[in-house]
Amino acid sequence: MVAVKEASFVFVESLAHNLGLDHRVTYQGAYLYDFVITAWISLALLVVRYVSERIIVGSPLPSGTKPDAKRKKIDAIYDNLFIAVFSALLEALAVINTLFYNGGCTPWSTDACMVGWPNHKLIVIQRLYFLLMFQYYLYEMIGTLVGVGTILKTEMIIHHVATMALITLSYRINLLRYGTMWMALFDLSNPLLHLAKAAHLLEVPVLKDTMLPLFALVFFVARVAASPYSILKPAFTHAVNILPMHWAVTFIALMIFICILQLFWFYKIVMIALRGDKSEKDKEV
Repeated sequence: MVAVKEASFVFVESLAHNLGLDHRVTYQGAYLYDFVITAWISLALLVVRYVSERIIVGSPLPSGTKPDAKRKKIDAIYDNLFIAVFSALLEALAVINTLFYNGGCTPWSTDACMVGWPNHKLIVIQRLYFLLMFQYYLYEMIGTLVGVGTILKTEMIIHHVATMALITLSYRINLLRYGTMWMALFDLSNPLLHLAKAAHLLEVPVLKDTMLPLFALVFFVARVAASPYSILKPAFTHAVNILPMHWAVTFIALMIFICILQLFWFYKIVMIALRGDKSEKDKEV
């Protein structure tokens, strides 16, 4: 574990330097101009996605031409594998941050998330994680606008806007401990969802029948069952007593909204599972 901590820190320090993020240590929140970095990283990721998709999947179809079943399948496989890899890397960084650099704030020990606020020491690995999470949501929003990568549904756009607002607020007022823990917990299921979709489309033996139930189980535990204790409890017991009221109200309202979205999505997962329609699972989950 010590070796993982040291190796991850060295790697992130180097990455942050190359991205132009300074190495200052802050104690009362970071600066919003750091988010300028997210714009060009998002654009670079869009270019990578577009070029790699053209190489692996093929040239775009002529305007007005509908893709056949084979092309749709290839597009979907590539899309899900791309998201699975990127989300797994982000989740690995989130877990490292939570275990080693989060001041003891974990999903099973939430009291440390806000104790001593706003004087929480922030180092570059914590700030970089927040900026990379923000840029990924920004990348998907821009991609939807220009037609590159995953095209988000309306509910996902609403989710992304709310989450980006929470990330920005947490970054500015130094709630990175809480935000890191929350995103590490919720995003556990993301790689599993897209690996499950890819396994089903590729018809991988065993995995095609087990990955979706595994995703549903992890989604329920991390996003539904754990939310009252790990997410809402610290918000209602600490945030209202520590944060200025206008920040506390905004923060809690956004968190409640995101938790309600999780219930809605889990309801959809259950309904799809009960119908047993695998083709609909790929479309709706």
